[in-house]
Amino acid sequence: GLTAAEARLQRVGLHAPDLEARDLFPSIQRTRRRLRSQGRRLLLLCDGAEELIRLGAREPVLLRKLRHILQSGEDLRTVLASTPELWALTGQTGDTSPFLHGFAPPVSLPPLPREEALALIGQTQRPSEIRPDIDDETAERMVETTGGHPYLLRELRRRVLESGGIDEAVEQMTADGTVSALFSSDLDTLPHADQAVLGALAEVEAADLDGLQGSLSLDLSALKASLFRLESLGLVHRQGPADFTLGNLLLRSWLAARGPREPGLPATARATEIVAGLSRAEGPESSSPDDLFEALYDPLRRLAGGYLRRERPGHTLQPTALVHEA
Repeated sequence: GLTAAEARLQRVGLHAPDLEARDLFPSIQRTRRRLRSQGRRLLLLCDGAEELIRLGAREPVLLRKLRHILQSGEDLRTVLASTPELWALTGQTGDTSPFLHGFAPPVSLPPLPREEALALIGQTQRPSEIRPDIDDETAERMVETTGGHPYLLRELRRRVLESGGIDEAVEQMTADGTVSALFSSDLDTLPHADQAVLGALAEVEAADLDGLQGSLSLDLSALKASLFRLESLGLVHRQGPADFTLGNLLLRSWLAARGPREPGLPATARATEIVAGLSRAEGPESSSPDDLFEALYDPLRRLAGGYLRRERPGHTLQPTALVHEA
């Protein structure tokens, strides 16, 4: 909601309840007009913007209307924050221009450097009398545990202040379904090769290029490309000129709890695999129902698992149950 921005909205003559009571498009236009009359511009931050893919599939007219508004003038700037999945909107068909046409190329948000992470923990921009009481040793451990990941850092700081200790706070984070869902969602959007690299690094403290190449079926150029992508996302850190390690201790704990596994196919590839199996079942060399079930069970279960990882933390439905229901 807009409650957190109520004071700033009031300063320009707007009220959060009035805006929230309206549809999105009229609210944006009303805000733009008011700010324009005062010589100001509107900055919109759209978090979780990969949901626009689902919106485009359900309501393509709404997606086109949204694009028109977001790119209709110099008085409005929009930042889309999402997983790499959003890039699928560049492949839109049936429209004059894809939704992302006109936006700047995507930029990966890296983890915070050590000094900035420590400043976030200590809230150094606030008056000293209201800064959180976190000692230097605990702050350094927090940076090491999170790798400077902004969300993980803020959440760990909150838990440290509530529990009074770093060890208990880390245990809480390790068992937190929200953190698990964050890692699951992020990794599910990664290419096969990137998932394989993370899996290999989860089994060792650190590895060099030769060690990783020896344990993975990747040529050197593909391995270097994967490491570059993972470094830019903060999921992998470089130790010295040659060694690589996982980006933070919470990620390592999550991968260890998940256990070794072969990286799953992207959802589109799993769906293609299932459709191909059904097509074979209708052909001249069709299999028996039992053989067909056995062939499609694993792809269906992987597909169900991918969708369920996007659900809210705490839901009780399991991939196996979903497949049996289908």
